[in-house]
Amino acid sequence: MTVRVNADKVFFTSDTHFFHKAMAQMRGFQGGVDDMNAALITRWNEVVPKDGIVFLLGDFSFSGTTNSVSVLGQLNGQIHLIVGNHDAGLSRIVKDMFSSMSEYKEIEVETAPAVRQRIILSHYAHRVWNMHHYGTWHLFGHSHGSLPGIGRSMDVGVDTNNLFPYSFQTIKVLLEDKPIFNADYHRGELAC
Repeated sequence: MTVRVNADKVFFTSDTHFFHKAMAQMRGFQGGVDDMNAALITRWNEVVPKDGIVFLLGDFSFSGTTNSVSVLGQLNGQIHLIVGNHDAGLSRIVKDMFSSMSEYKEIEVETAPAVRQRIILSHYAHRVWNMHHYGTWHLFGHSHGSLPGIGRSMDVGVDTNNLFPYSFQTIKVLLEDKPIFNADYHRGELAC
């Protein structure tokens, strides 16, 4: 099922890893998870308006219900979670705070009347994705900036954007001039 959203209000991010001690250290936060969490919340709310829509592509929190609920209560926007490998342990209470949860999602962002950009959302990078050869974007996380996208795909994890979520408009600028990944695997022309 495709979800349609307005371009001016939509944001994408991944791999916040709230309360993850190793990630706080890797990101250089001397004050540990408290400093990292505060920076993530501040940067999120600097770009996402209260009425924004955020697609969080997995690996939200490394803590229990109380801490995770506290963080979610401080973040602007309606948050849709695309489940990552570290989200399996989220409690029902935390899961119910998200506007939606899914393993994979296809959306269309309306950029002008009757003009839409189709986007495939997954925690994991795909080599091919639905309608890639028609210019559909693929946004992913998981790799913390270590895996470059192919065609019109990209890692939207916080580690690729100085801990900020990406706006749709920023992603559009980054992807619109990239070549469309156009391997015609039906004729045996696979890209390797």
